[in-house]
Amino acid sequence: MTEWDPEKEKASVRLVWDDAAESSSDIVTGYADFEGYRVYKSTDGGQTWGEPIYDVNQTQVGYEPQAQFDLSRDEDLARYGRDISGPDPMAPWFSLGSNTGLQHEFVDTDVQIGKEYTSSVTAYDIGVGPDLRWTFTSEEVVDDVSGLTYEVIRYDTTWSTTNTKDQWSAYSLESLENPRGTTPLSPQFVKITPSRTPLDLKGKIGLDPSEGTVGNTETLVRMAEASRVTDHQYKVRREGE
Repeated sequence: MTEWDPEKEKASVRLVWDDAAESSSDIVTGYADFEGYRVYKSTDGGQTWGEPIYDVNQTQVGYEPQAQFDLSRDEDLARYGRDISGPDPMAPWFSLGSNTGLQHEFVDTDVQIGKEYTSSVTAYDIGVGPDLRWTFTSEEVVDDVSGLTYEVIRYDTTWSTTNTKDQWSAYSLESLENPRGTTPLSPQFVKITPSRTPLDLKGKIGLDPSEGTVGNTETLVRMAEASRVTDHQYKVRREGE
């Protein structure tokens, strides 16, 4: 929604979204592994979304978000048993966040009146953790028949605590993010043009009764042409007998 601050004479755009993604499951692994939100902004209708991101081969793989909100460290520990933040281990050109804590709204003050902007809010997950660990133990065993001594080595594999299903226990996968969308038919994709016109027109009307005034009244003022409303003060005068 568009907001207008008459004191600063500045427009802004407020984005608000729900928390449905926080209880969703990964379409690939089936894990409930939500981590955070990314907010993107486009000035060309969604063809591009700001500063490009490149991988090690200098191939463009995405865009820098305008804002990013992720689970706090305590929330990560409670949910996944480890901190999820910083570069993605499997795709370090992407950030998993900085433990900001989740938010469900963002106010963009870097906008101009009359210019169309496109915004998108996406959700992303933690990926499949690569932190597999090998534990080795060894002991000497004497063969009862030959009398020879052998060293027996045993090892144990511990996979990331977030890889909870056997199907994915031996795999690593970069963080996945839902698409930014291409048309307003996508719920995460919205176009908006900031203006001076308030979306919710409100006003206070003070009635000063004259001597001898009798009775009560309620007055409703409707804006016939809301597009012509500015940040000036208006005086409404009513006369009657």
